Amino acid sequence: TEQDIWNTGVWECRKYQKITCMSTIHEVIVARHAGMRCFAMSLITNRAVMDYDSQERANHDEVLETGRQRAKQMEVLVSTMVARLKDDQNDDANSDANNDRNKS
Repeated sequence: TEQDIWNTGVWECRKYQKITCMSTIHEVIVARHAGMRCFAMSLITNRAVMDYDSQERANHDEVLETGRQRAKQMEVLVSTMVARLKDDQNDDANSDANNDRNKS
């Protein structure tokens, strides 16, 4: 059932609690090794159920609702980050051009 699928998250939560990392860390390590600039972001959408005997159950509807509630905030955040990255790249390019002119 769908509830059983969501309850398998107990094992994953326990695993991540022990190693204290998110799955994106591995991708970032590889990307940085390849010389890429990286930024990772997560939206926490529900409480982790850490005990199989807990009466509390993970709930997909809760995850979707939280995502809907925070969508606009995430959009603004990502748009702002991208705009700042573009500004940084333009500043870097202008600085490089000025350095090249000063060398001549």
